[in-house]
Amino acid sequence: MSDRPHKIGKYNVLSEIGQGASALVYVGEDPFNDRKVAIKVAKSDADMSEEEAIRFEKLFLNEASLAGKLNHPNIVSVYDVAQDSGLLYYAMEFVTGGTVEDALNKSGPM
Repeated sequence: MSDRPHKIGKYNVLSEIGQGASALVYVGEDPFNDRKVAIKVAKSDADMSEEEAIRFEKLFLNEASLAGKLNHPNIVSVYDVAQDSGLLYYAMEFVTGGTVEDALNKSGPM
């Protein structure tokens, strides 16, 4: 796992909980609401052209926007989308109990 920031926007970062090809995910704390959140941060790639970086940012923001429009008990809520010190991120509901992959490995297809 990578070096984690101590703060992203208003959120205090507690630990890194995962990463994929295009983003890192941290668990953080919202000091205003006194709740834990998952913070998905877009990975920046110095090798990207300006055009690729703009396209990537649009895709990331579109993902956050679409996720934020969903309202269902089995889908996490998006609380915040912002940029801080060059980090593009969105904060969402933090759910305990493992990953979807963990559940699939344990119980099989849902």
